[in-house]
Amino acid sequence: MTMSGELDLAIAERLADELRAAEQVAAGAVELDLSGVTFIDASAFRVLDAAACRLANSGRRFEIVRKSPQVDRLLTTLKWARSGS
Repeated sequence: MTMSGELDLAIAERLADELRAAEQVAAGAVELDLSGVTFIDASAFRVLDAAACRLANSGRRFEIVRKSPQVDRLLTTLKWARSGS
């Protein structure tokens, strides 16, 4: 699944819906390419974290396979380790 642009409160609900849909069709891991994300806020991060938790609880993986510097900075700052990357 590839995401780009700004991930913020304005799209958080749509992001959550898209991730739930991806969880339904993916047999194993849900892989995200966030290399085109130019901005990510706390609401979008919470959506990603919730998806990672759901997948982990069902024995599946949540992987960010590519990330932009903005995403990398946020994940590093938060010391977020749920992603496979």
